[in-house]
Amino acid sequence: MESSQMYAQGGTQTEASLTSARRAIQRCSTLPVFTGDTLAISIALLAIFPSFFNELTAGTPRITPWAHMSFIFVAWLFALAITGSYAPRTSRTAFEPFKRVARTSLITLGAFAIVDVVFLNALPPALFYFTLPLGILLIFAFRLVTHRISNKRAGNKETYVVLGEDGKDDPALALLTGSFHGDVDISGHIYTPAALAAPSPIDYVLQEVRNSDAGGLLLSPNSGLSLTQIQSLRWALEAANKKMSFLLPVHGVAAQRMQIQAGIGPTIVDLAPAQYSGWYFQTKRLLDVVLAGFGIFLLTPLLLVISLIVKLGDGGPVFFTQVRVGMNGKKFTMYKFRTMRIDAEEALKDMLARMEMPQDSGNKVLFKLKDDPRITKVGGFLRQYSLDELPQLFNAFRGDMTLIGPRPPLPKEVAGYEKHVLRKFMVKPGLTGLWQTMGRSNLSWEDSVYLDLYYAENCSPRLDLKILLRTFKAVLSKDGAF
Repeated sequence: MESSQMYAQGGTQTEASLTSARRAIQRCSTLPVFTGDTLAISIALLAIFPSFFNELTAGTPRITPWAHMSFIFVAWLFALAITGSYAPRTSRTAFEPFKRVARTSLITLGAFAIVDVVFLNALPPALFYFTLPLGILLIFAFRLVTHRISNKRAGNKETYVVLGEDGKDDPALALLTGSFHGDVDISGHIYTPAALAAPSPIDYVLQEVRNSDAGGLLLSPNSGLSLTQIQSLRWALEAANKKMSFLLPVHGVAAQRMQIQAGIGPTIVDLAPAQYSGWYFQTKRLLDVVLAGFGIFLLTPLLLVISLIVKLGDGGPVFFTQVRVGMNGKKFTMYKFRTMRIDAEEALKDMLARMEMPQDSGNKVLFKLKDDPRITKVGGFLRQYSLDELPQLFNAFRGDMTLIGPRPPLPKEVAGYEKHVLRKFMVKPGLTGLWQTMGRSNLSWEDSVYLDLYYAENCSPRLDLKILLRTFKAVLSKDGAF
């Protein structure tokens, strides 16, 4: 264990040199973020530069506007720095620092406002009602751009070696190899019994991590290590400038529902319960009425043109109505433009008979057939760009659906649901959602259920905005639209 103790005390000269080099790289990675913040604050202050001349009164010491602006500029950047906005781990994250930046900026300029009212009376009001919000918005914008650029250069994924008792067969790692493993890439596995059988388990694990060229070690809940061994391993990895991360036996929970209690005692992760009432849902209903109503009014010419084209295609009905299951299991009639032949139901029975499938089959509850011969030429175009779903704006306006939510299933699909899947009915189904923006019909049944449940558990304004932005990309790409 002498070698392990050496790592715990700081490592060898080689490790120290390597650590210094990597920390230098980390400092370089924060430079673009600092530069962006500098530009954002400079632009926000220069935008009200003339106002500083107007606020300098005769009783105020003759401090030039440039001095006022320079002091505010330095104080703003200094406040961001001391609150950890330029820490390497923070700089690599897109959304986590935003709350910190907004809070720090509000406190900093709030302090200036108090000092100005009590002592100076020299700062322009525009500094607080214009410069502050503009500066925060510009900081956010520059950081998003920087984050995107750095991700494209360095790659989005974190690379780990996994330590667990069962190696690759560890059930806790199943989601890391699934469709929604996040920004995680597993480059290797370390079998705990093999590590414990080595003369120095800590050195064994550390060497395996080095050999894999991974960024860190991911401990499975079934790692089989004692608390003392985990502590020693953490120190050794720190000396080698490698991360240690822990895989929790929890999935489908958004970060905003997690709260960490850490300090001298043990670390505890609290999971807040999912919320299904409150201002968010009230505001969402109001937006459904306003936006759906505005959309219907704005798109009326397009709706009329599509209706005419569908009618002239084969003389059949313009709309396709279907009973779906909504919030709390309540059934409703969903509207779509008809995209299939008039005899689509009879054709489906014939197709299932030819495929020797039961008549109630549907590709494991969902039935989505690529190059479906029942789809008309006009219908194929409408489906590619999701134009067939525009009549669902009426469903959203009425309250049967919402603009963003889980997929509305058929009653026969619900009859085949496992009990845990019914939790998706805690919220209204949506015109668009995670399922529609992450592959649509290319997704498997399990993946579509996982996405619906994730949304039902974690719906929030941030998630809705993210889905809305991805919807435009999904519609234009036409991926999975059939």
